[in-house]
Amino acid sequence: MTSDHAERLKSFERAAHTRMAPGYDAFFSPVTALATPALLDAAAVGPGTRVLDVASGPGRVAAASIARGAVATGVDLAPGMVALAQSLHPGVPFHEAEVESLPFGDGAFDALICSFGLGHFPRPEAAVAECMRVVVPNGTLAFAWWDAPERQRL
Repeated sequence: MTSDHAERLKSFERAAHTRMAPGYDAFFSPVTALATPALLDAAAVGPGTRVLDVASGPGRVAAASIARGAVATGVDLAPGMVALAQSLHPGVPFHEAEVESLPFGDGAFDALICSFGLGHFPRPEAAVAECMRVVVPNGTLAFAWWDAPERQRL
């Protein structure tokens, strides 16, 4: 994908998810939440785990991480989603950020969770490389994405 196309896709995603933020949580969260326990288990999220919730949307994964005793932070491209997450989970830090340039140092997190965000990234390989950068060596990344209906496990 050209840089111009990638920027246009990011602009589209930013605007669309900001626009849909008010209704997103009620409509999508009950479905995407079905994957949350498996994602947190896959990333071994527990007490003291430093977790980054990428493409956090309404922040439900970050909140579920905290419920397990983790220290969680969320990031999302859309300012409307960041505002929604902050209003739903006032004690959790959420930041507006692009996945290809996360505002954290190398190895800042023990685990990274991305629940249904991967398909929204214009350059998924670059996104995953950046995700790897902010996780400690031997840390864990856990991603969920949709599958063909006949293979869906949710």
